[in-house]
Amino acid sequence: MPYKRYVIWSLAITFCLLGAVAIFNYAIDPGNIFGKDRMLKCCGDWLLDGHAVAVTQNFDERLLQKYLIENDDHSYDVITLGSSRSMGIGQELFPKQSFHNYSVSGASLRDDVALYFLYERWHGAPKKVIIGVDAWLLNRNHHESRWRSIADAYTYGKARISHDKSNTGELFLEKYSQLISWPYFMASVEKIKKDRATGGERGYCIAADIMSIPANAAVVLPDGAHIESEKERTKDADAAARQYITKRIDALENYDDGEKTELQEFLSYLKAQNVEIVLFLTPYHPIAYSYMEHTGRYEKALETEKVVKKLAAENDITVAGSYDPAQCGVSGTDFIDEMHLHRESLRRILKGKL
Repeated sequence: MPYKRYVIWSLAITFCLLGAVAIFNYAIDPGNIFGKDRMLKCCGDWLLDGHAVAVTQNFDERLLQKYLIENDDHSYDVITLGSSRSMGIGQELFPKQSFHNYSVSGASLRDDVALYFLYERWHGAPKKVIIGVDAWLLNRNHHESRWRSIADAYTYGKARISHDKSNTGELFLEKYSQLISWPYFMASVEKIKKDRATGGERGYCIAADIMSIPANAAVVLPDGAHIESEKERTKDADAAARQYITKRIDALENYDDGEKTELQEFLSYLKAQNVEIVLFLTPYHPIAYSYMEHTGRYEKALETEKVVKKLAAENDITVAGSYDPAQCGVSGTDFIDEMHLHRESLRRILKGKL
């Protein structure tokens, strides 16, 4: 009997501890997996009211895009999906069409699928979709997990594309397992420490005067495009590229193009909806590209360009740009860092392809 009582008490204590951790993680929610960040609603409302927003703190871009899609009264002729490398695409490229950019940092194919189907569910299919195809997009071993905050939308989109709902439970578990995750608990603790250190200072505001915003603030425009911070615009792009190639490029390591089939299915779905598609390949800084081309470690990642162009040719899809800066007619001065172009250079590559 004492042993049985010990087991019962041990289980009770364990469940109480796990419950406390779950409540704590849900309340703090450092990754905004459960959508509890008031900042997103505030910034979202400002953007929907037509204001530019200056941001100096990290936030969940995916949940912001979800909020914008679900609360926007407008539908758009053209939308952009992609990573931070596509964030510079703005309304000025589409003077006769309505436009919105739904790019998010480090976008995976799951992000693109999730955000597209969120948009379609609320607004119907757009006339045109520009998809930023980064070298990591087809890499099944690309360890990007930020899409999980919009996993429900990905599940819905995947089901629409392939009529396969078998992964629904798996994605549910991936999301809610974070409630009792020790790393997520530690991230919650760190978030509290950071908030106390900053005194709860708000890291966002309406960017009424673009020239007067803090140097480290990025600006999100009402059309979803981003203007890089002054700090980013003035840094040495050549130095950033040289620093980039001294480290492992994790997103391109152990390349397995297992996402190719899902991309094909996604594009086929869009074509069936009579959506015009533009696949955009953003170039790398010449120093970074030369290293990636000749080191041998990232050969398969760079072959993504050939795969995408072949797929586009077979399906009558427009392709703009290249990972090779020489093919795009850009040099080191066109770049902010190792992989991000200045907005003017980005527009120059896309102009005439849209």
